[in-house]
Amino acid sequence: MAPQAPVLLLVGQRRTGKTSLIAYLPQRLLADVVPVRVNVQRAAAAATNAGLAYSLAQEIVDSARSGRNLILPAPALADFRLDPFVALSDWLGLAERTAKGRDFLLCLDEFQRLDEVVAATRSRAALNFLRDLLEHRPRWRLLLAGSLSAEEMAPYWSDTLINARRLQISYLKPEEARELIEHPVPGFEQQMRYDGAAREAIVELTLRPPHLVQLVCAELVDLLNREHRHLVRAKNVETIIPLALEHGGEYFDELWGTAAPAQRDVLRQIAAGTFRGGDTAVLAALCRRELLEVVVDGDVRRVIDGRTEGLQAARVVVGAQLGDEALERVGVPEHPRLRGAVSYTHLRAHETVLDLVCRLLLEKKKKRKTNDMTKERHVDDKAD
Repeated sequence: MAPQAPVLLLVGQRRTGKTSLIAYLPQRLLADVVPVRVNVQRAAAAATNAGLAYSLAQEIVDSARSGRNLILPAPALADFRLDPFVALSDWLGLAERTAKGRDFLLCLDEFQRLDEVVAATRSRAALNFLRDLLEHRPRWRLLLAGSLSAEEMAPYWSDTLINARRLQISYLKPEEARELIEHPVPGFEQQMRYDGAAREAIVELTLRPPHLVQLVCAELVDLLNREHRHLVRAKNVETIIPLALEHGGEYFDELWGTAAPAQRDVLRQIAAGTFRGGDTAVLAALCRRELLEVVVDGDVRRVIDGRTEGLQAARVVVGAQLGDEALERVGVPEHPRLRGAVSYTHLRAHETVLDLVCRLLLEKKKKRKTNDMTKERHVDDKAD
């Protein structure tokens, strides 16, 4: 029997581009692989396992049609009422036959929202279904995208993730941020340009989370469109920072709302410049969430970047708490405003992760082909 294919575990904080990366997969994968995205946040709104299983099937249908123009059989809700995940497994078999030899990459975006279903139904049937999928359906590969590391997840995930291949999606490197700022889409530089000081100001002020880079750049695009200009200067970056902080309130609110109380205490102290030490486990958790960044510096200093309507952004370097290293950087909201997200693409920034996903899928196909050939030889040997 062929070894179970590893789960692809795509880990990154909210707004780092996980959903955009998944949406880009149909353009990067070979035509014989059908990537299908399921928004688990929406599917997990179902109050029953039957509703969840039906929603999963329906989202697979919609995604296959939009991404590959593949028309899969429509699921019938009545079929899922008696034994929902058995019905879903049977429907996957029907989808395989419809796809005529193509493989599927099932991408569960925000997969950890399944914890809510486990709690509401008091059943782990959904997780048992995922394990069965991995063990018995070789044409299906599983990609789980979420913001928590395996260490932070509920213990019952361990069976599903025992063979997981972790893919980290994180803040941009300086050169990636510069490329994104100046060349977000083909031909952008023909409409708008940044001088060197403006570009470096964006890199420095945001510290390169993709969402903050795109937030600042979107405000600059709006500014230049209003003023009918084509060149961004450093003073323009300074001008739009208050607007970026205001319009980015939802982003900061989400970071703050998902932090544990002990983590919030540390962030408050850092923002106020009163932090003199803390629990190593709390600091390590903040580092994993990328609210703090490890730097090599033993000094204690504080620089306030800006303050707008109760929203305070602070850069702080504190004394060594994790060995000889120190911690830097956090933005802490007090009363952020909720605004909609901006649209400033950052797909190109994550091409390395995309390439890795494509390579892993190709390796799986090669392994399965080798296993099939081995089985054929084994049958021929028996016949002889």
